[in-house]
Amino acid sequence: MQIKPVGPGAADILKLDGKLTIERTQELKNILLDALNEKDDVIIDLKSAMEVDASFLQLLCAAHKSALRMHKRLILDSGKSSALKTAVHQAGYIRTLCCTGDPNQDCLWKGDRKQ
Repeated sequence: MQIKPVGPGAADILKLDGKLTIERTQELKNILLDALNEKDDVIIDLKSAMEVDASFLQLLCAAHKSALRMHKRLILDSGKSSALKTAVHQAGYIRTLCCTGDPNQDCLWKGDRKQ
């Protein structure tokens, strides 16, 4: 797991890999909160995620809501992570509408399609 700063004031790219499961929830929560406290935009690179469970999806939703309250942006770059796509579909997270309170209409799960 690594954080790559893009530049002063710019977004951070937060690369999360391996198992993103309940056993790591507290660690992942701290990493996400630290990144949001540091930057206005945080890009989460999940291309190397090997295993994803519902607790991680819930954590991402909570982080997204925190970002909205802080007037910041949380952006997912899931690339070709089949583990993330499978977890999103199995948990029923696919949405056609965004959550209430999302002025930018940039829900993490809106329009996601299994490929």
